[in-house]
Amino acid sequence: MKYLFFYTSILFTILLFSVGCKKPIENTPIFLSGEIINPRSPYVILMKDENVIDSFPLNQNNSFSTKLNITPGLYSFKHGYEFQYLYLEENDSLRFRLNTWDFDETLSFEGQGAERNELLLDLFLDNEIESSIFYSYFLLSEQEFQEKIDQLSRKLSKRIALYLKSEPNASKEFKHFVEAAAMYPVYRLKEIYPYFHKQKNKLDSIKPLSRTYYNYRKNIDINDPVFTDYYAFQNYIVAYLYNLAYTANDEKMDDAAFHDKLFEIIHQKVKLPTLKNRLLSKEMEELLFNHENLINSKHWELFEKYCKNDILKKKFQELNHEKNTMKENVLFPNFEILDSDGSLLSIHDLLQNKISLICLTSPSQYNDNILRNRMAYIQKKFPDLNIISIKSELQHNAPLSNNQYFLTKKSKGHQYISKIYPRTILVNKDGMVERNFLLITKYHSEKNIEKLFPQ
Repeated sequence: MKYLFFYTSILFTILLFSVGCKKPIENTPIFLSGEIINPRSPYVILMKDENVIDSFPLNQNNSFSTKLNITPGLYSFKHGYEFQYLYLEENDSLRFRLNTWDFDETLSFEGQGAERNELLLDLFLDNEIESSIFYSYFLLSEQEFQEKIDQLSRKLSKRIALYLKSEPNASKEFKHFVEAAAMYPVYRLKEIYPYFHKQKNKLDSIKPLSRTYYNYRKNIDINDPVFTDYYAFQNYIVAYLYNLAYTANDEKMDDAAFHDKLFEIIHQKVKLPTLKNRLLSKEMEELLFNHENLINSKHWELFEKYCKNDILKKKFQELNHEKNTMKENVLFPNFEILDSDGSLLSIHDLLQNKISLICLTSPSQYNDNILRNRMAYIQKKFPDLNIISIKSELQHNAPLSNNQYFLTKKSKGHQYISKIYPRTILVNKDGMVERNFLLITKYHSEKNIEKLFPQ
């Protein structure tokens, strides 16, 4: 699962780095079990609102079974670098099964609570299909586009009605959740239509919309805490906030001013402190890692002013400091490394006039399986890319890539290690730093690599 509009999913960040455990207060007996075919890690993680609730080690049959004392509601389970949602209720005895080779499509449920979770999964899979179809509809006029939206809305309403008819004892809490959750992808399409209609039709500005176009917003409470961890709501609210910022000044803002406006709108519209801090931090991450030299003092001022989480503030101050330890458009600095046999080399020996991606990691910040899979994917997509993985200390577990190296104790390379994220540096064939800090788990890293490989 990913954020489908503007931001990438926070999934990798959640799994790569430690998260504080926070268990709900109420105790409700719920039985949960699962089987993972072709597992990619030795455990399954249960989460709620980005907090780790528990982790379950897989046994020799690649399965687990546990009794949970948790508050009913929306949760997510994560394995490897993918995740899905669970809506758990009192007295559930739910079992799921999946194959990691096709995570979402092979996921199935059985037992008490299965129908409820099958519905959420079906909505997710259908949304992926409908979203791809709708991109061709952005060429249409407002009236024609609205007709497509109405057709989709009727289809979803019928799907929910059939479920509620077959499950007359569905809880009022789940009924409230699923009726709104089903519509968030539709509302998101409405939010992004003005921008993509302009782009696809190569217009100079956004066409004026009818006075009733945004009437659906009256039915949405963006500060309802029930939905804040649900992907469809997250995608919607990002699209909504971006649309407000984009249309706030007749599209005449430059990029820096646009992001100023976005900070202001997040502060004005979002009242839930946790959600506000999350959105503000995602905006800072976007500026730090996705935009070349765009972040400025005004952005920092607004983030510091509106974000009330001191831990997040400290995190971004540290990231900014780490990013600035290496400049862009300069020769990549030389430093000592060791190969897997312990032989001493210099990093410049490995660049060899090739476009290179250098990943610097420390043991405290990463999950080897996630990084290894990600590097393998990028290597397959860019076979001529020279990927060099450098760990901060000598280890003998499986290498992250075919080119695995380690820093010596006195290597100057230690100053470029991030305490927070695995740091990826993109170097061109002349040995010059193109990007001084990419997040390899995010889509924007691929976009930056693509720029160096002419089609």
